[in-house]
Amino acid sequence: INNSLSSNNRRAKPVTTIADAENPVSASQEIFDQCEKLKQKILSSPNGKIEIWTYRQELLDQYEQLILCDLDYAIEKKIE
Repeated sequence: INNSLSSNNRRAKPVTTIADAENPVSASQEIFDQCEKLKQKILSSPNGKIEIWTYRQELLDQYEQLILCDLDYAIEKKIE
């Protein structure tokens, strides 16, 4: 088994990276806002629609980025 493959191969498009070293809270807020938009897309899509899977994967990737970028903010927002 080739373990060199990343689990992120499932992602349809790359996660938007936000480089704001001077103000990590605003970068974290921006990622969190993107997560909220994705959650609304998921909730507003009819069940069985294939796009839900894509939105869900993007949401998980954004949550992971938020946790890695600013753990304190992620804990404050209760991101798991």
